[in-house]
Order: sequence, then structure tokens, then C-alpha cells
Amino acid sequence: MSILRKKLVLLLIIQLAALFPVVAQPELSASQFQQLLSPDEYLSALSSIISFPDPDRLIYAGFIFSSSNPEQRNLGMKKLTELFKKAQALREDEPELYERGNKVFEILYPDILIRYQETSTTLHEALIMGTYNCVSSAVLFYLVATQAGLPVTVYLTENHMFCRVTVAENQVITVETTSPYGWDPGSPRPIRSTNQSLQSYAYTPKANYETAEMISPEIMIATIASNRIYLLENRKDYSSALKLAVAMYYFNPIEQYRILVLERINNVVSVLINQKKYTDALELLENTIDRFGTSPFIDNIHNQLLVANIFNTLSQRPFEESKALILNLYQDKTITEKEFEQALVYLYSVRINEIQKKEGWFKAWQELKPVAEQYPQFSTLANLYKTVYVNWVSEVHNRFAAFFNNQNYDAAREVLMNALAFAPSESRLLEDLAFLNKVQKK
Repeated sequence: MSILRKKLVLLLIIQLAALFPVVAQPELSASQFQQLLSPDEYLSALSSIISFPDPDRLIYAGFIFSSSNPEQRNLGMKKLTELFKKAQALREDEPELYERGNKVFEILYPDILIRYQETSTTLHEALIMGTYNCVSSAVLFYLVATQAGLPVTVYLTENHMFCRVTVAENQVITVETTSPYGWDPGSPRPIRSTNQSLQSYAYTPKANYETAEMISPEIMIATIASNRIYLLENRKDYSSALKLAVAMYYFNPIEQYRILVLERINNVVSVLINQKKYTDALELLENTIDRFGTSPFIDNIHNQLLVANIFNTLSQRPFEESKALILNLYQDKTITEKEFEQALVYLYSVRINEIQKKEGWFKAWQELKPVAEQYPQFSTLANLYKTVYVNWVSEVHNRFAAFFNNQNYDAAREVLMNALAFAPSESRLLEDLAFLNKVQKK
């Protein structure tokens, strides 16, 4: 007797694909980050110095952006006071501005600024430990040189800070503060030595600063914070980086710093997205927009978050409500055609799995057929439709085989004829019918 083998029914795989790449991070809560939009440890300190005259306002802001503790701040202020006294004495002791600028270098190097270290960007590191980079050394030179009566301007390139001093009407000296002999690069500077009989010279080469832009003293001081933000984010400490960015904008509310805040928010939101906390991420982003406004990239993230949050809650909504929701988003161009396809396939995957468990693959196929015909351009929907259809055909074949193997040929024929009424050209069912006819010799 011939025995028919049953066909395996293909499994439907339901997967909600990620909308955009995110950064893997430890667990974080949105409530923690809500507080970061108003970091009291920075904002209260900055508000207390806002009416201070310069240079006090700049100095205290520098310590605040450096996150200096009270002991570091007090010791740093003591060092600065001593430096200022020496600098003020130069106003009378050295009337010639060029040499006065050189004397400022002798005040700073090597007794205060001892060793260059790229990551040493804070005021207390420079004043207490003697380690410095281009930012902290430029800030110190600016503060001390202005006390010496020198007209100083500060410049910033993409990755460097330096100063310039006007010593005559048509004579501007570049100041490279990362070198102990950086006064007037390109000219030989006497090397400091206790042995006066030995005289040697150091030479700091000129650099190409064509892209440099002159910046305000406020931006100069705030660059301490922006450097620290870079270092903090390298350690993936996005919360501290965000607090500093907010503090910078509070201190100097310029567009550049507003965008800096929004960029930091992007990192924090990515952490929450990675944890699939779409609602928390959306709440944080909307609070940020309320306080700091938006930008094209924030609008894009906001739209993606709306979609992600909707996708994440689709299975929790009634089917027709979810379907209408994603269709409206697509028609309003809030989501792209690809995102609409993704949502539609996900929604129908859940739907037909529920149907087939209760009523079988035929009902699932009939549910999916109209939408597959409505959107023939959607390849993933077509693949889903094909899977459901194949599963129904396999289901019919298995029922036919069960009757056939029990020699209930009439019931087997009825199964095939009922199915062929809906799929008259299905080759697998036609093969089964031909086999049945052969056995029955029809």
C-alpha cells in the first residue's frame, strides 16, 4: 500500500528590526537623565558668579568647568594671586611690550607649567600639578598676560588653541603656549639656565593657523568644558558630558553650545534606545526640545523614536487601530515606504499567527491575501504571503494524506477539491489529485 509523507509546516519568524544603530551601554533610567537637563551642581555655581567682574567671573567659571573641588579651587586661586602680582609688576618693570610678553612666559614656565599632557585641560591640573595642554596653558597665559597689561586675543582651530598679542600698531605676536619657548614662534628664545656663562637658544617652529578663528574670553573658558566632554565620552560617561554641555550653554547661550547640548542628548537617547526604553527616550527628547529647541538631526531622531515607540507597542493595540496608525504615518510621510512595509509585515505576522493557531492556515491566508495584493511592491510582505500560502498547502496535503493513508479516499478527494476551488492551479494539490485518481484508477 502506498503511504504519503506529511509536509513540514514552515515557521513564521516575527522580528522587529532596529531602526538605527545604537551604542551598547549599562542600564540607565530616563529619570536620571531628566535631572541632567538642569545640573544644579553647575548651574547654581554659575548663577552665583554671573555678576562678578572680569577676570574673577572667568576664573571662577574656569574652576567650575574644571569640576575643581573646594581645596583645588582655593589652592589654584592662591597660585593665581601670586602670578597676578608678578604680572602687574611687569607693567612698570618692562615698558616694552614685546619683552613684557616674553617675561610672562618666564613667570609661567617652568615654575607653574611643567609638563605638557594632552588630556590635562583643567585649571587646577595646570596650577597645582603643572600638567597642561593647549587649552589650560592658553587660558593661563591670557589671564596672566592681561594682568601684565598686554592686549591678548585667543584663537581656536579645529583641534588647537593659541594666543596672539599686539605689541605695536602693525606687529602681532603669535603665542604658542604648549612650548616653554613659544613666545613668537620662529624666533630663537634664550634657554633659561642658572649658569649665566652658558647661553643657548630654543626654537619653536611656526605653525599654519590659516583656519584659526578669534574667540571670546567666554568661549575660551568654556573650551575647558568642551575638552572634558570629549574625554568623558571616550570613557562613555555620557551623563557627565551632558551636564557639562548644559552648563556651557547656561554660561554662554550661543547657537554653537545649543547644538552641543543636542548632540549630547543624541548619545543619551541612544543608550535608552539600546535598552528598548523607547517611551523614556521619547520623553527625554521632547523635554529637551522644549528647553533647547530642535535641529534637523534632532527632528529626524524624534521621528524615528515615534516610529520605534509605535512599533514597540503595536502588539499591545487593537489590530485595526495599529493598522490605521501606521497607514496615517505613511500617508503623512512621517515614516518612509520601507518603514511602513516593515511595520505592516510585523503587524500582519502577529495577526496571522494568532489566526492560524485558532482557525488554521486557510483563514490566515485569506486574511493576508488582500493586503498582499494591495502592496505587490513590498518584497518582505510577498515573502510572508508565500510562507503562509505554502503552510496552507502543506496543511491541506497533510489532511489529504491522513485520509488517504486510512484508505478513506472519498474524504481525501473532498479535501483536495475544496482546496482546489481556492487554488485551482496549485501544482502540489494537482499532483495529489492525480495520484489519488491513479490509485482509484479514474
